[in-house]
Amino acid sequence: MVLVGFAIAQPAFDVISKTPEFFALRESSRTEVILFALVMSVGIPAALLVLELLAGLAGRSVARGLHLGLLAVLFALFAIPLVQDIEGGAFGVLDREPSGWLVLAGAVLLGIAVALAYTRFRLVRTYLLVLTPAPLAFLALFLIDAPTKRVALPPVPTVAKPAPVVMLVFDEFPVASLMDARQQIDAKRYPNFAALGRSSTWYRRMITVTDLTTSAVPAMLTGTVPPPGK
Repeated sequence: MVLVGFAIAQPAFDVISKTPEFFALRESSRTEVILFALVMSVGIPAALLVLELLAGLAGRSVARGLHLGLLAVLFALFAIPLVQDIEGGAFGVLDREPSGWLVLAGAVLLGIAVALAYTRFRLVRTYLLVLTPAPLAFLALFLIDAPTKRVALPPVPTVAKPAPVVMLVFDEFPVASLMDARQQIDAKRYPNFAALGRSSTWYRRMITVTDLTTSAVPAMLTGTVPPPGK
């Protein structure tokens, strides 16, 4: 069902593509990322198709009613952002926030209208048929072109002289907390950090390119400066 791609898969892909650290924090493997994408693009439509086939065993009218019901629900989900934008503009003139119930009601009405149009107008059915490949395009873009590509299809690096490197990140731990009045590691408060500093190179003025951990750490690992605002 093409509407699954527009109502469920594409919005989910869009949100996760903007926060690819979602998979990194879960330590998801490449297989898990690809499996997630397949479930969203193929698994859910397949499950709904099986549900309609089972409904067909109870009668043709039951299957058709279920099909139209799913069509209305899926288009209502797809229409929610559109209704939010329309009502946001209308309520913005009145300096008021749009009601969630009004947004939901508007989306439901649009879903019912599309379901009725689907039964009466061949053009609507043809249009949905033409859009059938869209979910596969969403899947391909998510795995190949989105930031999640680094997780789903990671490049194989070439290392001339591999060496063991350990990187320890203390999140939300300002370096100033370690230092005394002379901007040296406070040996009384942090003797182990001070010992480490004496036996290694201590960069007391080191800063990151951003204060956001999910952007600063990748920048340190790759040497790539994140886009402005990231």
